[in-house]
Amino acid sequence: TWAMSQAALWNIFAPVSKQVFAAYHWDDATISWLANVANIAFIAALIPCAKIYQRRGSRFLTVMSALLLSGCAVLRCMPLTGSSFTLLVYGSMVLDGFAGAWTNFGGPLISEVWFPVRERTLATAIGTGAFSAGGGVGFLVGPLIVRNPSGRSACLSAVRHLFFVEAGMQLLLTLCILVRFPREPAHPPSDAAAEKRAARSATGLEGSVLSSSGPEGGAMLAIVGVGVDAPRRRKALRFWMLNLCMSVPFGLYQAWQVVLNLNLSDSSLDISSVDVGWLGALMTLIGVAGATAVSAVLDRFQGRFKAVILLLLLLGSAAFLTFALGVNNSLSLNHDQTVFATMASGLVAGCMLMCTVPLFFELVMETVHGLSSDSLASSLLMLANTLVQVVFLAVPTKIGGSASWMNWVMFSCMVLGFVCLLPLRAVYDRTALDAGCDVAVGIDRRGSI
Repeated sequence: TWAMSQAALWNIFAPVSKQVFAAYHWDDATISWLANVANIAFIAALIPCAKIYQRRGSRFLTVMSALLLSGCAVLRCMPLTGSSFTLLVYGSMVLDGFAGAWTNFGGPLISEVWFPVRERTLATAIGTGAFSAGGGVGFLVGPLIVRNPSGRSACLSAVRHLFFVEAGMQLLLTLCILVRFPREPAHPPSDAAAEKRAARSATGLEGSVLSSSGPEGGAMLAIVGVGVDAPRRRKALRFWMLNLCMSVPFGLYQAWQVVLNLNLSDSSLDISSVDVGWLGALMTLIGVAGATAVSAVLDRFQGRFKAVILLLLLLGSAAFLTFALGVNNSLSLNHDQTVFATMASGLVAGCMLMCTVPLFFELVMETVHGLSSDSLASSLLMLANTLVQVVFLAVPTKIGGSASWMNWVMFSCMVLGFVCLLPLRAVYDRTALDAGCDVAVGIDRRGSI
């Protein structure tokens, strides 16, 4: 719920962009840059949050994140107008970005600390899916509360009502976190969790200790393949390849969803902003449900992450291709059939890509086990993901008078993820430790890298 609230506060303006334009005289660039300011703050906070986690654990970061989100929500309720209010909203997005660092990369870390092997992937899916579900909730809650007022005064009143509703919910959630959010369970749920707890007891830090030059510096050097032996250099290379395969398509998808309303309003399909809101919400919520279901199944079949990810990327690429063709009205169908095919392919594309996210996170945790700090690896994964979003949102929405370029870039990046993952050799060292094996286990380890 806490991670969902962060995403809902981030994705508050785009779903009601027409009403926001009327209320505050903003434009497309303002909406994009509000999201981008949060992304930039998010990037700045990632590595510091990873270090704080190593020293203070999950409770401290969760409490701080909740307080920042409360500040973000309350700032938007201030009775200001004009440029003063716009600057205040930019400040609220900075707080949202700072809070989002932990909500985004903390899921796999909490799942390892709290859940046994047979529930770990499912827990990661719920943790990582919560942020995306919050974005989907933003697509629903905004239009449902704001509705379709006419006139600047009515639009201003409706948007401010949305701000107060979200602030009240966030303050209540923060109170719940302050009252009860424990640091860790009394007993480690797996051998991997016990190993991390023993390392923390010995050093005062979360995660692995890898270098006599210091845990933090050693972890950073190890993850870039410096000062380690050849097997660990190969593990570092696999980490960066996995980072590329996930961050480019998923980071692009998150930014693409932010401007989905602007994207489809530029097409000849005549899809209303309410329908776009439902599409964005369902793409996310069905994706979260699909990711949860796939993860629950794979918890029973360890060592198959790569094969399933490849299948999902392939199906998602086909769906994004259909979506791009539909938006361009190039499917050789009548208008109603084209609208249906475009909306349906969007749902399938979002679901397929969302299903890969917890599997990528778990595969990264398996890859860096024994190489580097898992909090550092998870934060670097989200850093690359957010850099992709920043670049995408910095590009003008329309190029050559059309926004359709975004859909073709989305399709191309899905194909890129599939091609880069194909030669990668997946290893499951953490699972091997929990199973009491000396070597990694799994059936999809074949590859040249």
